[in-house]
Amino acid sequence: MSRLAVVSSFEAGPSLRSAPASTRRLLAAGASFAALAAALGCATAPSAKVAAPACPGFAPPQMVTAVSASLPPTWTAARLGGDVTEEIVVDRTGALKETRLVAAAVGPLAPFAQSSLERSRFSPGSIEGNPVAVRGVIAVPIGLVRKLKNEPPFDALRVFVAGGEPREARWQLAGSVDRVTLVAHVGSAAAEGGASIVAVAPGGGERVLLAIPAAAPPVEVRETVRTGRFFHAAGDYALQLRAGGKSLAATTFTIATGFETAVVNACEPLPFPERTGPGH
Repeated sequence: MSRLAVVSSFEAGPSLRSAPASTRRLLAAGASFAALAAALGCATAPSAKVAAPACPGFAPPQMVTAVSASLPPTWTAARLGGDVTEEIVVDRTGALKETRLVAAAVGPLAPFAQSSLERSRFSPGSIEGNPVAVRGVIAVPIGLVRKLKNEPPFDALRVFVAGGEPREARWQLAGSVDRVTLVAHVGSAAAEGGASIVAVAPGGGERVLLAIPAAAPPVEVRETVRTGRFFHAAGDYALQLRAGGKSLAATTFTIATGFETAVVNACEPLPFPERTGPGH
């Protein structure tokens, strides 16, 4: 399983890195607990909310066994916790193949979210009953999750092919996609002068898919745009939310050569099983 670049706080980026061993990550995270616990107390990252299905016939992967990560006793005593939002890829057999950190208000909680995902079990997603690999975002609750009155700003970006498109387009096959739906949350002050969603082809070519007018954040965007032949060739396309000369958020859109190798972007955030008990 590969893990894409972990982005500090609420920034996002498309670079790639190899994840260290889980044990070393958890130990390293503990080193910065004292200062964070004193400064932040409990904080939460933006939660992925489950909405009504946007793609009839598409069933997202389900977490059939959720394994909670155990925090150090001192963290638990300090009531430190929050949601960690991850972008994951679950293959057509239900195996977790990739994780990428999207947002975590308390940075040291991120390794615990990755550990939880790696030890959990999934059932595969499907389109009209046919198993398919799926890329989607999921909010992983770590420790005691509380809603803050003033959530830190964050930026997020998703892209998918909506229901109603031809079958091959919904499977994101080469030569079939000419329209996509973009969903973005723009929270950074850097976007006050306007922002854009840009697609970058495997060969490096770029196309601006959507210009977002200047507005005071936060700004919610959900727009279906025509893309012509830009996504016709097979490969992994990077999509970036850009403003102020930098990338605020990013995601990947895969165009496959056939049904068996397809990786479909989920229409909505992936569900995490509801937790019960004190503080939940």
